[in-house]
Amino acid sequence: MLNSSEKEVLKVLKNREYLQYLNASVDDIKEIINLAYKEFKELENICKVAYEQGETFKKLCNSLGGHNEEFNNKYPEYNYFDLNYQSLLVTVKEIFNKENKSEQFVLQQSEVYIYPDNVCKNTIDPLCIIDIGKKIDFDKITQEIDKENEPAEEVL
Repeated sequence: MLNSSEKEVLKVLKNREYLQYLNASVDDIKEIINLAYKEFKELENICKVAYEQGETFKKLCNSLGGHNEEFNNKYPEYNYFDLNYQSLLVTVKEIFNKENKSEQFVLQQSEVYIYPDNVCKNTIDPLCIIDIGKKIDFDKITQEIDKENEPAEEVL
């Protein structure tokens, strides 16, 4: 059974018209997804280093070009900003402990928007919206496509 992120990628791969518009192959889509995972890890590291070096959350937002920010929350809420980072649109959060002390800067793993800009020239909308914490198994997706393309058995 496919997880929610794999289902999102499957929808993209089954949409031949969209793939044609993007001038993208299945391998291009794999490249886009794999690149998004690398970019996410890179951004996680940037946030981790900024926190460890004592950078304020507001300064991090400004230095990365964040938008839709909220800086006035405290425990159990969190401060956040949205960020377009390379091919991603992600939410960056500042998490607080019970004493309202900043504990860490983290990236929200669910609802990560992936844009095909880094691989395809024709772009309009996000390629897909995934939970980047869920591994995408392209073999399972390919098997699902193959299963759907099998000829139906005739009933006599």
